[in-house]
Amino acid sequence: MAPSFDPASTAEGQMAITDLTRKLIWGAAGNLCAICRCPLTQRAAGAARQTVMGEECHIVAQKPGGARGQKVIPRGTRDAPENIILLCRNDHRLVDDQPQVYTIDYLRELKRTHEEWVSSRLSDGTRPVDRRSFLQRGLDHSRARCIERWQALGIDHELAASLADDLELGRVSVDLLPKGPVVVLVGDVGSGKSLAGERWYQSAVRLSIESENAPEAVWFRARDVVGGLDVALQARQNSFGPLEHRALSVAIDGLDELGPAAAAEVLGDARRLANAAPGSRVFVTTRLLPNIGNADERLTMPQLDPSEAEALMARVSGRDHATLYGWSAAVREAARRPLFAIALAELTKPNGTSRPSSPGDVIDALVRRAIGASWTDLRIPLIALATHSLFCGGGPVRVGEVVPAHRLQQLLGTRLVVEDQGFLRFPLILFAQWFAAQGLLSQDIDIRDVLADPPGLEVWRYPLAVAVASGSSDRVAELMDLLARQAPSFASLVVTEATRQYGGGSSSVGTWRQAGDEIRLAEESWLVGLGSLAAHVTPATASGLPSLGIRVAAGWLTTTWYRGTDPKPDVFELDDDFAAFTSTDHFPSVSAEPIDGPAWAWRWTHREVGAGIEAFIKERRLPMLGSPLEAEAVWFLSLDALGLGSLWSEPVDVRRLIDRLAGVDAVQAGLRIVPVEGLATCLDRHTNEQGILNPPWPVPDGPGNGSVWGGFSAERTRQRAEQIYTAALDAYSYFSESLFLPLSPRLHTAAMLPAVARGHISFLPATELGGAPLITLCL
Repeated sequence: MAPSFDPASTAEGQMAITDLTRKLIWGAAGNLCAICRCPLTQRAAGAARQTVMGEECHIVAQKPGGARGQKVIPRGTRDAPENIILLCRNDHRLVDDQPQVYTIDYLRELKRTHEEWVSSRLSDGTRPVDRRSFLQRGLDHSRARCIERWQALGIDHELAASLADDLELGRVSVDLLPKGPVVVLVGDVGSGKSLAGERWYQSAVRLSIESENAPEAVWFRARDVVGGLDVALQARQNSFGPLEHRALSVAIDGLDELGPAAAAEVLGDARRLANAAPGSRVFVTTRLLPNIGNADERLTMPQLDPSEAEALMARVSGRDHATLYGWSAAVREAARRPLFAIALAELTKPNGTSRPSSPGDVIDALVRRAIGASWTDLRIPLIALATHSLFCGGGPVRVGEVVPAHRLQQLLGTRLVVEDQGFLRFPLILFAQWFAAQGLLSQDIDIRDVLADPPGLEVWRYPLAVAVASGSSDRVAELMDLLARQAPSFASLVVTEATRQYGGGSSSVGTWRQAGDEIRLAEESWLVGLGSLAAHVTPATASGLPSLGIRVAAGWLTTTWYRGTDPKPDVFELDDDFAAFTSTDHFPSVSAEPIDGPAWAWRWTHREVGAGIEAFIKERRLPMLGSPLEAEAVWFLSLDALGLGSLWSEPVDVRRLIDRLAGVDAVQAGLRIVPVEGLATCLDRHTNEQGILNPPWPVPDGPGNGSVWGGFSAERTRQRAEQIYTAALDAYSYFSESLFLPLSPRLHTAAMLPAVARGHISFLPATELGGAPLITLCL
């Protein structure tokens, strides 16, 4: 379904703010500025009438050229109450002059919390709500979120409330938590990490209620703090004063929904806050993200043991006993995550007939049962809601953008969706991702549109993983082919996520010919995506992929790439007596039991390509000639060729080397084989007119003692370290922008560049390092 967005080009035709909207805005804001809370109508001494100091500020400007005006929002909402915040003149100017600070998300949150504060004051005359009541409201909201999530899984309200009130359910033992000020709880989908975050927050709130000296407890969805945690805290200030400069207990849920770059920024804010206010602590929940959280901050969400999973299933299903016996291995493993244990219990209640064979099937069965006979009517609106929601970081979407008013109750009846003040959202981000996956499979969402926005790819990681785990073989091949060719590093994440978390359903690789064709298709897609890197890490030659030998027997698959001289078809069946370890006509073969699911061939080739990249780097086969490390490479190749040791630090007469290379096609240095012609060209670039080659780095300036660092003064050590690490960064940047360019978006260090390395050199004796100086650097 095509979204009914309001293009910026039509912004000129916006209607003016209506009298009704104006009354709603001023009433909800209590005649107070949402930032400084000064009265917005004032009378000077002796004046006959009041002066209006308040101004109606658009969160998203009426016109594209205004502050935050380029944001695409639903048609007709630029002058709606939810897009206007009441401010004093000074703050209105500040907000519009600094849109990079006063972002859309921040202003929406500021408006919500201010109007909530006004409402709480009016509900009790004009008295501000007391501290204890404010904290209790935080507890109530946390409990409501827990109930809401469980009801989305199909649980009735009474049982959901009972689970919410069981404070031990989902709590992570304090003994397991890292001791530092920042905790990053990492867990797979459905592992209970959000519930663990709620329990931690609830505990912090109770502590705040019991003692006024305890840190103030605050809870955020991660998307609410993208504009800066300090800014979000200013917006969340309560009626008993601002939260800055006091100890805080801050829970942040769903860091992974932001993507790696924004997640790293939020985590950096969390560390700064925790270190700036003694006694503060931040508890962050996230799915696995690369390089998120230091080792002393991370905790992997503990899984349920099988007996705990069965006890939870029994409690939810209302039975005396529940068993995982008879389920597939993939489902038994998934049931160790609370969401899947609860989902299985719901699906197996009396009269339940569903028998899912994979984690993806569990979610599919749960959703289809919730929608029931309305599947045809509601599928498209739910896909639209998922699409809109993902594009705004999992946030709410206006009802009118999803479904007509007369069908709203039908949609809410599924309990997969909740309404809040005219906006719809999924209480579980998993369902937004699931319906987006259905849109990808049905082609209601075009994968080409997703790929056209590289910075926005991360929000599609899990929807694509669900689609790749559960779609038909043909559709999965179409999706993965485009992903692998255009974004191979992202495709790597998707196929890993799909087969690790959602796969496991029964499937067959078919005949040897069918299996071979699927493997070749996948390998060719990776080859195209990897570009020039493919020649170093795959079996491809200048003429393309060699022939593929394959054998399917007793559930096992054996594959090998042929490098012999006899003509072979693209795919041929291996003889029963084929022995991989004794054949010289084949690349090292792979023999294993293939994973289940439609993405099996992509996972098979992904592992093969990954092994090729790992070997390429570990065996030091990077092409140094022509790189920023060429001078070093030429130096050590020359030392090897002349039989000189690696600690040699005197200039080398390369005329001796050229004489020794006469009639030789290539030289081997360590694990590298270098053509003599290429080496000779490089020698010309790095030798002087007398044919002398100098060391590439500063050499000892004092008497040596036989060790690597012997003879280096402190200043010479600094010079050497600076030059070597500068060259290393230059080389990393060079390879990231050339050979590894297709993978660079997901290389953590490459994504940080340009960067500065800062550090120090310690000359204190380090016996474990043989007395060498200790060089410590960070980016």
